[in-house]
Amino acid sequence: MVSNKAGSAAATISPVKRRKKEGMWKQVFKRLMKDRAAMIGLIGVAVIILISICAPILTSYSPEEMDLTRLNSGPSWEHPMGTDALGRDYMSRLFYGGRYSLVLGISSSFLSVLIGIIIGSIAGYFGNWVDNIIMRLCDIIQAIPGVMISIIISLALGTGYWVTIAALAIGGCSHGIRMTRAQVLSVRKSEYLDAARTVNCGSIRIMFKHILPNTMSPMLLDFTMRIANMIQFSAGLSVIGLGVQAPTPEWGAMLSAGRNVIRTYPHLVMFPGLFIFAISFFINLFGDGLRDALDPKLKK
Repeated sequence: MVSNKAGSAAATISPVKRRKKEGMWKQVFKRLMKDRAAMIGLIGVAVIILISICAPILTSYSPEEMDLTRLNSGPSWEHPMGTDALGRDYMSRLFYGGRYSLVLGISSSFLSVLIGIIIGSIAGYFGNWVDNIIMRLCDIIQAIPGVMISIIISLALGTGYWVTIAALAIGGCSHGIRMTRAQVLSVRKSEYLDAARTVNCGSIRIMFKHILPNTMSPMLLDFTMRIANMIQFSAGLSVIGLGVQAPTPEWGAMLSAGRNVIRTYPHLVMFPGLFIFAISFFINLFGDGLRDALDPKLKK
């Protein structure tokens, strides 16, 4: 009789234990899968990535192949998105250009968030004069718009693909520094950190093994939302003569190259603009869903 009661009690408790053992990221993934808008965004981003990766299969033209008999021709069966001023197939350049734009957006976002994590962790953990110096420097940087800082860096270092990545990353790092610092300050006095100190854990080990894993959710969201902004900022730099420049088949550079003939050959601006709009829209859809999935208030 006692064994039956124990068995029924174990059967009652086991589902609760299973729910407790379920990790945070598994719960986030489940909530994300239930968000239809987030899934549409994820599928849209995946499709654009696949188009960029499979560009040699999807197009029969090289992005550098010129046809001088078809300069600035409009969309046709042979060239579905027309050609540019040198007779190059525009669809091919857009598909290959996705590689440059996506890598630029991801790399600059990752570098910006990484700088924010490292410097923000130092400011939040050590505090005192270290925190004051870093925060005052952030105040100076944030007094200047991030785009303006990127323009200054591009003017100083010149145009180019990797220079643009560095300029965008440095121009947007101050927000990540403040966000990481706030997260570190919120957990710095926790009991598990006191326990780590009692077993002689060093400051670097405590920061990177105990503090940062518990503050990664907002940084992951920040990284996701930055990608679309970086692609848009890159296009803006290209339009004013900085950033990535022709002949690199990057969407911002293509948009810049067609801006002077927008009235006579609108397809040179319309198609790159649509691709930039599409990737920004899908990333923002996914980012909104990820934000809701990571929100502790939505946990059941």
